[in-house]
Amino acid sequence: MKNNMNLFKFIQKYLNKLYYYYYNEIISNINTI
Repeated sequence: MKNNMNLFKFIQKYLNKLYYYYYNEIISNINTI
């Protein structure tokens, strides 16, 4: 169970990084249009 929690936290961090990266990319693209 503890391993699952660690895995979940790891996945959450990874998804957050992806989310912020794509969010910034989209904002940048909108600003350049």
